[in-house]
Amino acid sequence: SMAAVVVASPCSVATVTQHLVDELQLDAAVGFGSHREAFCEACDGANPRAAVTLLAMPDGATATAFASDAGCLPALEDWERFVQAPPSLLLFAAAGSPSERNKLDEWLRRVDGVLPESPKVGGVVNDDGPVVAGGRGRALEEGAVAGLALDGGVDSLVGLHVVVAPGSTPLSEDHSLVTASLPMPRGDRVLVTGVDGRRVRKSALGLDEDGRDTILAELMTGSEGRTCPVEVEHGSLAVCCCPQTIVPGETRLRLRAVGDRDARERAVLASVAPARRAHGDSAILEFSGVSCAPGEPSLVAEALGANALGATFRAAIAPGPTSCRTVVHDQATVLAYVAPGV
Repeated sequence: SMAAVVVASPCSVATVTQHLVDELQLDAAVGFGSHREAFCEACDGANPRAAVTLLAMPDGATATAFASDAGCLPALEDWERFVQAPPSLLLFAAAGSPSERNKLDEWLRRVDGVLPESPKVGGVVNDDGPVVAGGRGRALEEGAVAGLALDGGVDSLVGLHVVVAPGSTPLSEDHSLVTASLPMPRGDRVLVTGVDGRRVRKSALGLDEDGRDTILAELMTGSEGRTCPVEVEHGSLAVCCCPQTIVPGETRLRLRAVGDRDARERAVLASVAPARRAHGDSAILEFSGVSCAPGEPSLVAEALGANALGATFRAAIAPGPTSCRTVVHDQATVLAYVAPGV
């Protein structure tokens, strides 16, 4: 039994995925689009390029591809069997806007409710899609989420092991209502001077006077959300955004501290060191939820070589740091490897 993950240009990913299913007689395949130059420069030619990751399933294990709209559960044929022997889910989602992200969160919550014991890991694709799924003897489908259900059977012959190193931690449990703000003269920052009807205080927002972590602000105005860097100036918060982003009385704010990325990646590499010795780097997939700037190579990427999937991700999908729920990580390093015994 053979499955595949295909990455190609958005205009050719469906064609390439279907071609590979037919030529290799794949039982299951998922594909998603990427605007990487290596893919798109051949988009209009007769020989489109793609990155293909193949997964050979052991005898007795199966891989099932599925595509799902954000409002539906995955179209898996044998739910009763999966409830008895939970599969591992390898997921790829197109969720670039805040409203699509909210729908993805709800989709993950529903799937967690039906398959609470199933490991779930994947990535939010860097481009808007499409994400497709198909297999031998079935038509290719497109959805908001596409994935592979890896069924190791009652003997757990195969599954996904997941290692998560959270990249940020909330400094408060709830969002605070911005009640006073002042645009800065340059127009690229807004000074938040009041929250919940009170003057801004570092201690009330969970800020440490000597903290050296990078601070980010989660901003929500109605159903629209965004994340912006924050500078602390004279007891006030200078949020790096345009003046229209923050509306006193409507915008809610929560601060997050982002730790040292290199330390985080060293920790996650140490966690998967036994798996690398046992299975090699080719069995390890990286879903880093934060892109690296040019000239700042990721320690994980350097250690594992080229990304096994040939793609980077807008965010990672993996278990949350404080609960059994599966969540979307904007700032995290997530690794998964395929092995028996999940």
